[in-house]
Amino acid sequence: MNKLIEDGNDVYCAAFSACQQSVLKDFPSDILITGVKAASAILGVKPENLILFDYEVRTFSFQRQNILDDIIKLRTDIKPDVVFMPSLNDVHQYHNTIAQEGLRAFKFSSILCYELPWNKKQCYCW
Repeated sequence: MNKLIEDGNDVYCAAFSACQQSVLKDFPSDILITGVKAASAILGVKPENLILFDYEVRTFSFQRQNILDDIIKLRTDIKPDVVFMPSLNDVHQYHNTIAQEGLRAFKFSSILCYELPWNKKQCYCW
């Protein structure tokens, strides 16, 4: 993302939950919001290009239509050339919902998926 920004591209980031209901009591409830703001600033994302949604944890599965509607609104408003999103193989339930709904919304776009090593499906052959 930093390279894209350095090359003069507008980069937008969207986060769909602050997961405040899951933050350990030892930490401030807004720690993930603070973290995403700091990380996006380090990458060079303009503050106005960071979109923060507030879906509660454990609700993504029955909020799918609302999430899809929000992603379609992002597609309409931003008109991105390339979309980066979690892998469809991500086993984390929130990441997987975003990946599935992102694919539906951006099916005619260039999509690059990323995966986090601790969230990918493992395949074992015996």
